[in-house]
Amino acid sequence: MRAVRDQLLKLFPSAREPLEPDTELADALYCLLRTSEVGVTVDGWSFIRIVRESHESIEAVGLMSLLPSGSVPMVVHVEAAAAGLAWTADIGRGDDDWRALSESKKWKRVYLYASGDRNEPGWTWSEKCRGTVRQAVA
Repeated sequence: MRAVRDQLLKLFPSAREPLEPDTELADALYCLLRTSEVGVTVDGWSFIRIVRESHESIEAVGLMSLLPSGSVPMVVHVEAAAAGLAWTADIGRGDDDWRALSESKKWKRVYLYASGDRNEPGWTWSEKCRGTVRQAVA
């Protein structure tokens, strides 16, 4: 079985030149969410960090821009499954407390959580979405 990263990149190839090591993976995760039923209209990562990766799974934490405006923290976990790739996405609540923060404070909270410097998130989770995507053919 191919690595989860390879399957994601085959299913959702990046249209832009990768300037950083995880640019293609960030684009693939964004496309996965954009083409799935996550309950919000995503508009790209403002910040993303791959926090765990193995042959069988990937977990990323980031700040996702939403349409029509704003951004919320998000954790995306993708793992190999018999039917393809199974994924979950935890979406932060865009409540009054979150909206009251400046963009730099939002970014810093997500960065500290993603880097492991903070065990508890500085926000409230609103929902968990789940899904599967068909496995890329070899």
